Amino acid sequence: MHKALLIDELIQLLFDICLEDSKGTLCYLARCCKAWKDPALDRIWRRLPSAAPLLALVQDSENAEPTTPVFTSYANRVRHVTHQQASSCDVPSFSCNVSDYEQTLKTYLSKLASVRVDYSSTGTLHSHLMISPRLQRMELDLGFRRSTRTSSNALHASFLLKEAAAIASLERLSVRGITCPAALDNISSVKTLRALCLHVSCPSMTTALISIGTLPALTELNIHTGHVSADAFTQAFEDKRLNRSSFFPSLTTLKIRASPQVLEALASLLAQHTLKDLSIEAEQPVGPPSSWLSAFQAISSNLSDTLDALTIEHSIDSIELEQADDTLPPAKSCHFTLENLRPLSNLPLRRFVLDSLLPPDMTDSDIVELAKWWPRLEHLELGHPDALNSVDEQWHIKATPSSLVSLASGCRNLERLVLSIDASHDVSRSTSLRNHPLSHLTIGSRLPPHQSVEEFVRLSFPSLTEFHPGLEDLHADCWRNVCSSVVTNYDN
Repeated sequence: MHKALLIDELIQLLFDICLEDSKGTLCYLARCCKAWKDPALDRIWRRLPSAAPLLALVQDSENAEPTTPVFTSYANRVRHVTHQQASSCDVPSFSCNVSDYEQTLKTYLSKLASVRVDYSSTGTLHSHLMISPRLQRMELDLGFRRSTRTSSNALHASFLLKEAAAIASLERLSVRGITCPAALDNISSVKTLRALCLHVSCPSMTTALISIGTLPALTELNIHTGHVSADAFTQAFEDKRLNRSSFFPSLTTLKIRASPQVLEALASLLAQHTLKDLSIEAEQPVGPPSSWLSAFQAISSNLSDTLDALTIEHSIDSIELEQADDTLPPAKSCHFTLENLRPLSNLPLRRFVLDSLLPPDMTDSDIVELAKWWPRLEHLELGHPDALNSVDEQWHIKATPSSLVSLASGCRNLERLVLSIDASHDVSRSTSLRNHPLSHLTIGSRLPPHQSVEEFVRLSFPSLTEFHPGLEDLHADCWRNVCSSVVTNYDN
């Protein structure tokens, strides 16, 4: 063997490359020589798709517990395990049944860093292989389909979360599905959490949200609030006699699915001077843009010092469109307008995404004013890239290529833009700007581009690396010519 193949740094690098394909090569390398055995086995056992390989080590053992040297030598290599396959190994003394939940839990994966439990497919619950004193990340997926195991799964999840509260290294937690109040109560005891994803169905979500708000280190929260009542939430906050300064005191990133009422209540109570990134998904059924006025005002009043990234996902479907207020034209009732967004005008935004299935109803003058609101914008998306597919052909978009001029001149740091316009209008040559940093541009348009649009984009945006034009099935050849002209190394 060449001496270079005994250099540890080189071996580690080569074995990492082998792992990118499959574990088969590493299995051969582990049996090749003693020098390669440990680094190869470390990678083979580092991430397990199920507990079956570990259980197979003790299936034929006469010991009551998996403490054999062979088991330990492999178990100490495991860093990540996913419990998502029903195990064919039957080791009753090693499994943890519902009746054993109150007993002290022993752990056999001393170096386990992350675990994922999919209760919809897991057979016997091997709790000993789910907890570790070094655990950093836990994901529990209980599912939203009720079955005979729903209650016992929720109880088991509650048990794991109770044990997790004693783990000083646990920073990230995700819980999804139908759960019980006890499980939500135990989450608030995990004081080390920095990131929490909570997509659950539980009637006690209102009180749970209050409790979670007291977690001192929580910086990221992803939550669905379908079971939260705005009035009950506000009352519970007052009953707890909490201070705004201590409610989500460290939260910087919030992704929330909520109704306008719940969002307004939460935004009014959040600690100021912390939140930087807010993503809002409208709770079904989705109301018209005008229903968010009070919520946007609460965001503007309480989060204007620090909030620099805002995403609004407003997915109103065709059925809801048919049920919209018939007394108003669709463009006024279901499309976002500048007036709908005006309460947000004082935010120091660098990123704004309006992910709506309907294109906003804005004119060129509206875009001029929007650029004045947020001159520091680096990322702007006004409507979904395919939003024009969701409206009747008789609906005409008012914005023209002049809106590109306004955004280019008003937002000098803009790097990514999604905008629907009527591209058939002319752009004056005198309006082209040099050396703008825009690198990604998506234009939605039913009409082919005016020849001046190509020249304006090419001269104004020399850093453009991605250009997605028009609608894919309309005027494809015209837009393809524009792409080849404005994007360097464009590939047909």
